[in-house]
Amino acid sequence: MIVPKLLAVLVAAVIATTTAVAAEEKKTTTEKMQETASDAAEKTKEATKRAVDVVAAKTREAWNKTKAYFSDDPAAYRTGATQRLHELSTEIAQLRDASGVSERLYWSTLVQALQQQHQYAMDRLLSVPQDAKRREAKRDQLDKTISYLEGHIDIAQREMRDFAPKS
Repeated sequence: MIVPKLLAVLVAAVIATTTAVAAEEKKTTTEKMQETASDAAEKTKEATKRAVDVVAAKTREAWNKTKAYFSDDPAAYRTGATQRLHELSTEIAQLRDASGVSERLYWSTLVQALQQQHQYAMDRLLSVPQDAKRREAKRDQLDKTISYLEGHIDIAQREMRDFAPKS
């Protein structure tokens, strides 16, 4: 009689242990799935950041390679520079309207500075003279102004991505 009771207790202990181990394995599997999903989300976030940075760099390269940038024709240069400044104005407007960061006083100050820098670039564009002798120095100033404006917009876009609330 003692043997069947001992056998019954042993079977019950094995079942309880197996159930506990199975429950622990299930919990571990769930945790592993959560960790894997979290890692995948983080890798996706990093890849997205890199992609945005590449797009910004390629946009700058495209501007540098445009016919307008290399053109000695003042009209072609003015058209290309005007188009690029219009594109930058659109990017500044997107930064201004960014959700999650637009209510910060710092952010509105940053956007205002970008708008002022954009206006300065527009003024420099209007000051590029038609005669070749004086045009080169003014063009050089405008090209540098546009380059700096692009760089500052890139920084603001990265900050917006990094600090905007996650949905």
